[in-house]
Amino acid sequence: MKNLQPDTAGVLVVEMLQPKLPTSQIELLLATLLNHSSQAIYWKDSHLVYRGCNKMFANLAGLNTEAELIGKNEEEMPWIDSDAELVKSYTSDLSIIESLNPKKHEIKLLKSPNGKPAWFEISRIPLIDEQGNLQGLIGLMEDISAYKLAEQALRDVNERLEQLSLTDTLTGLPNRKHFETYLEREIKRSNREGQDLGVIVFDIDDFKMFNEVFGTAAGDDCLTKIVLTAEQCLRRPADFLARYSGKKFTIVLPNTSPEGTLHVAEQIRGSIERLELSPGDEESRRVTISLGVATKAGELELNGAELLARAMQILDSAKQLGKNRALTY
Repeated sequence: MKNLQPDTAGVLVVEMLQPKLPTSQIELLLATLLNHSSQAIYWKDSHLVYRGCNKMFANLAGLNTEAELIGKNEEEMPWIDSDAELVKSYTSDLSIIESLNPKKHEIKLLKSPNGKPAWFEISRIPLIDEQGNLQGLIGLMEDISAYKLAEQALRDVNERLEQLSLTDTLTGLPNRKHFETYLEREIKRSNREGQDLGVIVFDIDDFKMFNEVFGTAAGDDCLTKIVLTAEQCLRRPADFLARYSGKKFTIVLPNTSPEGTLHVAEQIRGSIERLELSPGDEESRRVTISLGVATKAGELELNGAELLARAMQILDSAKQLGKNRALTY
């Protein structure tokens, strides 16, 4: 119902007449909201002691009845499993009491009733009486576990797709894109820390003819064995082997001198030669590799593309000199 009255300026003021509900109806309304809400609801006094909750919150807290919560403190809750979590909870409550402003945030319960992690969005609202005095706070907890699990699944898929975009499908090695990113990062580290940086480019000799004669399946098997052999020659976690193109591979050796880089290249060449890879008894077609070796001195300003181009040029020279050799300038 509206009561229309003119104000002093002759303008009509609309006054809403608020109906007064009987106490019994208010209690019924509150009971219905508490018991049928999709949220877990609790309330605390100004000393942050629990004074009540609905059935959903009681179940979440592992209580048989809502009355069991009364008088409990935060540290008695089953999801509090560390001092850090306890401090975080109290700090959040105190910020509500001090600011008298509601806040909303997410929490992860590590000890939910079903034993699985559960995520909730919780709204904390200060309880203020008609005189403006703080009486406590109320918490409304909405289960968002399904959303968080879907969100995590999406992140996992995106991470997997990102990984696939940086990986060669046949060998499982980092691909050209990944190599170029890694090389630039190590170039910057070399410039910053004044350390040498070695790069090796190696190419399988006459591999096109190998594929044409013996087929792509034999070629794929050959590539896999070469990769495994080359990986065994790399000793440090930072040593980075990648498939640059069909039959060409690249290696980054951080903090490695020219002598050390050439030594690794010769190890790889000799190890692959000793494999005596050839289909059947075709000894005349045993697989070998040629390698171009380039090193950036720590004090030399050089970008990744320039260092790689230098190694590629040296590889071409190794091919022209008869193949099956590691060459550096």
